[in-house]
Formats: sequence, C-alpha cells, structure tokens
Amino acid sequence: MKRKSVLIENDHVEGGGVELVLYYLAMHLREKGYKVTIRTIYDGLADFKKKYPKDIAYFSPGYDWKDPKFLTPGWWKQKISWELYNYRQKRLDKYPFDIGIAIKEDQSMRDIALGNAKRKFAWVHSDHRYDHWTDYYYKTAEEERSWMEKFEKVVCVSEAAADSVREVIGDPGNLCVRLNPIDYRDIQEKAEAPCSLTRPEGKMLFVTVGRLTQQKNYLCLMEVCRQLQDKYDFEVWIVGEGPQRKALEEKIEEYGLHCVKLLGEQKNPYPFVKQADWFISTAEWESYGIAMQEALILGIPVLTAYCAVVDEVIDPKFGRVVPNNPEDICRGVEELLQNPQWVQEYHDRIEKEYDREGLWAQRLQDICDLWE
Repeated sequence: MKRKSVLIENDHVEGGGVELVLYYLAMHLREKGYKVTIRTIYDGLADFKKKYPKDIAYFSPGYDWKDPKFLTPGWWKQKISWELYNYRQKRLDKYPFDIGIAIKEDQSMRDIALGNAKRKFAWVHSDHRYDHWTDYYYKTAEEERSWMEKFEKVVCVSEAAADSVREVIGDPGNLCVRLNPIDYRDIQEKAEAPCSLTRPEGKMLFVTVGRLTQQKNYLCLMEVCRQLQDKYDFEVWIVGEGPQRKALEEKIEEYGLHCVKLLGEQKNPYPFVKQADWFISTAEWESYGIAMQEALILGIPVLTAYCAVVDEVIDPKFGRVVPNNPEDICRGVEELLQNPQWVQEYHDRIEKEYDREGLWAQRLQDICDLWE
C-alpha cells in the first residue's frame, strides 16, 4: 500500500511553541507511516539535522538571508542560491502531496494554498484581537480571509483564537479548533535535570515563564511585588527574555525589589517551574496558554489573571483565576501568601485528577482525524 505523503511548511525549524507543534506532528505522522517533508522559509538545516531523523525530508533556501553589497561575490552567491531555491520550490509545489499543512499563518499559508497538495490545512496560533501580526503579509482582512478559504480546514489552537479570526477578518467558513498536543512525558523528564538555582527556604516561590513583552504584563507584576514584599517573605522567578528587560530592570531598581529574579532565557525552564509553589500568569492575553498547562503537568497550581483562553485550559480546581487588573492580581497573590496550606491541597488535587494523557495522544489523534 502506498504511503501517504505530507508537506508541512513553517518559517523556522527552531523557535517557540509553533516549532514544537511542527515537531510533534511531523514525528507522529512519521510513526503512523506517512512520508513527511518539512519546508521552511528560512534556512534551518543545522537545527533540522540535530532534531529530526533522516527519513523526514527537508527543504529550505540553504542559506541565511543577508543583504550583501550589490554585485559583490556575496551578492552573486546569494542570487544564484535564491534562483536555485525558487526552481526547486516550483518543482516541489507541482508534486502531488496527499496533504499540505501550513503550520503558521504567514507566508506558509500562501505557499501551501498555491501548491499541488490534494488536501490542504492551515493553522492559526494567535489571537488576532491583540496580535494581528499577519497584516504584514496581507493588505486587507478580505485578502487574508480569501487565502483561508482555499483550505479544507483552518485549525485554530483555541476557541479564543477562532473567535478572534471571526471578529477581525471575518468567518472564512472552515474554522475548527484543535488544541496543541503537549508531550507531558518529555516535560516530566526534563524537569528532573539539575537546576542552577535553588528555591529559597521559608519563602513562597512564584515562577512564571514567557517572553518579556507587554503581552505578559510583567510590569504589573513588579507593582504587585512592590506592594507586598515588605509584608511577606516570597520570591518571584521570571524565566524568559525580551524587549522589556531594561524596563523591568529599572523597575526592580526603582522599587528595590529584592524578591524578583530575572533568569533570562532557559533552554530547559522546567527544573525552575518544578520548584515553584505557584505558577503565576499576569498576561493581558494568551492564544493557547501552554506555560500554564506545562506547570500543571508538573503538579504546580496556577494563579492567573483572566483572559479569554483561561476558560479552556484552567479548571478552577487546579488553580485560581482573578480579574485582569493590578488590584485584583495583588489581592490574589496576597490571599495565597496568607494561606500557604493551599499549595499542598491544590498539588494533591492536580496529582489525583489532572488528565496528562489527554494532552498528548488524544490531541494528536484529534488533529489527524481531520484527514483520516
């Protein structure tokens, strides 16, 4: 019996949550007997060789895009490479893949739509109401919607993401929701690795993971710490890097926040999360909330400011949800500090009732059911 072929396109091989979904899906399809090809817009051959098995094919420009001086040897080398890539891509687009998947909303969506796959699917990972970053690729909402209409299904990673598409660009008529798979076994294994930082004795520890951006609202968290650090013994670890680092460092110095530690980007954040009493999220919005789900995998209860996706990923018995404003977030943190016994109560409930299995195999099968 002929193996079904599938082409998956993304902009990068390595990066964040999208690239992880790319890896999970590609490996799952390989295990199910599909012939898998991955294409990226930017070169990622070195990362691909480190991560993927040899029986998954890879196609990319083969070089990192730069802007060398016109007509120099570097310019000619890049031009020749680019023309060769375009020629090979045209041949690839003519190949009759059984399934074509644009795993991201950017150029990948247009590339797969123009290709020769028999069945085509696209993904939406963001909340367009807060981060309509794809307007860089599409001149109007109508144009973006017209590209979405070329697919059999457009997969949104949450109901919140699907609602945002309907509100911002209009309903293309083919939206569905499939939650991203999370390999809980991999997270549990990585959490056992040695940690470069030891949790403070006699203090409640809050940990959060995310890019230092306005979306994550860490400046609000600094204000909460300012109001509470003289009343209670606690620490806050922030794992992540981003454009707001300088602003956060300035607030830490201005407020004298000895309770806050900026840990920077960590390839393996899970040993830090595992030491927490509470995972805390102050994000203004989330399209999927993966970090909160990863904390629950490790048995860590969640305190989160409310945003649309919270209803989909946090059961109240596994954490606490507060209104998304500085005053209520502060009250929520103080309530936890006043009730340290809640840590064990929530942890025990998570260990007993949280469905880790459902985060992995079932979600992968729900995705594959789209074409199987």
